[in-house]
Amino acid sequence: MSRPEPLPEHLASGPFTVSEADAAPLTRGRLRSSDLAAPFKGIRLPRALLENAEPDKQLTLLCDAYQKQMPRNWFFSGPTAARIMGVPLPSRLENVEVHVTAVGAFAPRGRYVIGHTTRSAETSWFERKRVRVPHQVFCELASVLELDELIAAGDRMLCDKPYLLATRRHLEGAVAAHDSGRGAEAARGAAAAQRGCLVPARDLGTAGPPAGRDAGARAQSPDLRTRRQARRDRRPCLREAEDRHRVRG
Repeated sequence: MSRPEPLPEHLASGPFTVSEADAAPLTRGRLRSSDLAAPFKGIRLPRALLENAEPDKQLTLLCDAYQKQMPRNWFFSGPTAARIMGVPLPSRLENVEVHVTAVGAFAPRGRYVIGHTTRSAETSWFERKRVRVPHQVFCELASVLELDELIAAGDRMLCDKPYLLATRRHLEGAVAAHDSGRGAEAARGAAAAQRGCLVPARDLGTAGPPAGRDAGARAQSPDLRTRRQARRDRRPCLREAEDRHRVRG
């Protein structure tokens, strides 16, 4: 079997759309080559980049890929938003799927996607990615984290080292508004137990201040990774996700 033709340099380093490939130009046969992954409809990504990446880099690649064609009123939410913002999460939530929420529409679906809907939400920009604001993400995490894990997540949000994600007033206001939502009791308990800057230094990340609340400007902030994970082979998880969501791009 012949080796696929090398990709143009500007397509070899990250995700690209089929339209971008057509302009390169690449043939449709080349887009079906085994060295390209199709994580989402109309998107291609060099498979080796995704399979050989560390968990945090995999998340970045998948979010960048999805955002290539994500509607304006959709955004990253829950555990995905937390990881983008540098909030510490247990390893069980470091999977290859991305949480995406749509405002006033059907839940997003597809390979590598866990979809949600909401009637309204506030959003902000981190690392060129649109995410739900931290204090609302805290309430989303209440349904998937244990109490001590949720307290640690809230502590990180309230800590101004290396940058503040939320104020206690915003966090308490979000918890009050979430009164009847999933995990509301856990959110109330964790909010009452917040300690501020007590998250271990290794869990705080290394970034500068986050981008401001969404007002049309897409400010870029530095790397907001929570902590550097030991390199792990993620290929079994990727293939399992592909088997669960076999969708043609």
